[in-house]
Order: sequence, then structure tokens, then C-alpha cells
Amino acid sequence: MNRAVPWAVPLYRQETLQDMLGIPLPSSTQWDIIASYEPLLKVVYQQLMQDAANGEGFHLDDTSAKILEIIKERETEGKKSGKCFTTGMISVHDDHKVALFVTDENAAGTTFAPVFSLRYKALPEPYVMMDALTANIPQEIEEGLYTLCYCIVHARRNFYDLGDGYDDLVDFVIDSITTLYDNDKQTKAMSKSARLAYHQKHSLSVMNKLKSHLESYKKDFEPNSSAGKAIDYMLKRWTELTQFLRLGDAPIDNNEMERALKLPIRNRKNSMFYKTRRGAAIAGYIQSMIYSAAQNNINPYHYLKSVLTHEDEVMKNPKQWLPWNYQSALADLEPSNGCHEGSNCMA
Repeated sequence: MNRAVPWAVPLYRQETLQDMLGIPLPSSTQWDIIASYEPLLKVVYQQLMQDAANGEGFHLDDTSAKILEIIKERETEGKKSGKCFTTGMISVHDDHKVALFVTDENAAGTTFAPVFSLRYKALPEPYVMMDALTANIPQEIEEGLYTLCYCIVHARRNFYDLGDGYDDLVDFVIDSITTLYDNDKQTKAMSKSARLAYHQKHSLSVMNKLKSHLESYKKDFEPNSSAGKAIDYMLKRWTELTQFLRLGDAPIDNNEMERALKLPIRNRKNSMFYKTRRGAAIAGYIQSMIYSAAQNNINPYHYLKSVLTHEDEVMKNPKQWLPWNYQSALADLEPSNGCHEGSNCMA
């Protein structure tokens, strides 16, 4: 992935690198080139949004970000906080996955609403997996339109962080969740119904014993103690943490989204901030296209190259130029096209 993500490095650093290679390319020129493709990138991103909206399930999370334009606006208004977020959304389909990234003033729960509003009403209720932060709960969406799932890794972490002196409590929790993961590993190649049946047979008893264990220990700790909070976190969210016992496609954790957020986090470490909302938006378009391609075993470089070099065709029919469709569109234009122009190879 790193070789295919030049945008993860600030443009002024690329300017220095280009100069060292004897091919000077000012950062302003680099930006002008990228920005000239904004309409094209936006139309593909909007098509990704529509496809994502109709997924069978969603993974949501966000991470902090900086947009200097917003920080300056807040300072002018006399406000201390110019806090921004990069929200990541993974939409899971039977045969592909869609990744969306948005950087603005909104946390994940608010950012998800415009995507969900594009969903076809006749589709079944999807699952939405996240951690239990209030800001991640979908806003402006009726609760009955989706099944809320919480990440069991976040619940496990509360116990792992307790340290020494809680061995009996912690060991049982860690061992139970380890068994759960062992069971889930066995279901990877199963159908939804088979996976549900397997978890009900092998994981239901494990989770029931874990719940009883937590309830028995609850009275031994003050509610505001670290152990009491860890226990309450799981018991109060038990239904959302165990949706995999009721839904065949419900995941047990949000690791898929945690991995996806490494892309904007890497960008944040390199470039530290976005200058404007527009720059943040364009970065989101590019990140979404790159990660969506990679998640479907499509070479991101080949994909982006094909989209950028067939601008007219993409603008006319962007759906045919999504990562899982574009090779067919290329084949129609270039019948002799081979791996060098974008097969499933990741070279």
C-alpha cells in the first residue's frame, strides 16, 4: 500500500524529493494537478457512497484530525476548540467491500447519516459495528432501521488494563474471549446460517458463563472503581456485544475498521494537518478509492491510473469505474488489455 499512496506525504516534502531527483515540481503545482481532478474524483466517490449505502453491514469509527481553516474560524469566533475527525466507514457486501473516509468537524455518528440516507428502503436491516462511544452512535437515523453491534475488543481491553490483583476476574474474561475468537475462526468459510448455528452451539454457553462470572463479581467492586467500570461496560452492553449469537453476519469486533483507519492515521503522522476543507475532502476521495481497491485485491495504482486516464468515460458512467467493475470497462475500451493495466495482481 505505501508505494501506491504518494498523497500520504505532504506535498512540500515531495517537492524536496523531486528537486533532489533533478525533476523540480513545486508543491503548488502538485496541488494544482491534484485539484484539477476534483470533479472526477468526487463523482467516483459519490458512486462509492451509493454502493456503500446498500451494504449488508457497516463498520464505523473515527480518529482525530486537524484542518487549519476550521481552527482559524474557531479562533476568530472566540472558540477554543477547532476539533475535527477523520471518519472511516466500511460497507460489507457479499462480493466486495467499500471504504469511505471523511475529514470534517463531525464525529462518526453524524458523518454516517448522509451515507445511510442513500440506502434503498426495501433492503434488509443491516448491522452497524462500532465501539460504544456516544459520538459513534448513528445520528438522525431511527434505531429500528439497523442492528447495533459493539466491539468486544474494546470490552476486553478494559479488563486487560486492570493489571495485577484482579487475576481471577481478568483471567476468566480473557480466556472466554479467546475461546470465542477460536470459535469464530472456525466459521470463516461458513455461510451465514451455518456460522450462526456454530456460534449458538459452541459460543452461547461460553458467553452465558462469562455473563454469570461478571454478575458474581460485580458486588465485590465499587461501581466507580476500574474493575467495577469494566464489568458494567460489558453487562450494560451485553446485547450489542453478543449480536453474533442472533445474526449470522454480525461480526464480533471492529478490527476491520481499526485496520482501515491506519491509512488516514499514517497520513496524519506525515502531514499533520489539512490546510482547507477542500483539501481534506479531496484527500478523502483519494483515500476511499485507494483503500476500496486494496480491499478488493485490486492494484490501487493501476486503478487510479485507469480512472484518471479515462476521465470522459468515467464521468459518463461512474458506476462502471468502481474498483470491482473497472476492469470490464477497460476491456470494452482496450480489448488487448492485460495485467499491466489492472488485473487482480497486486504487483
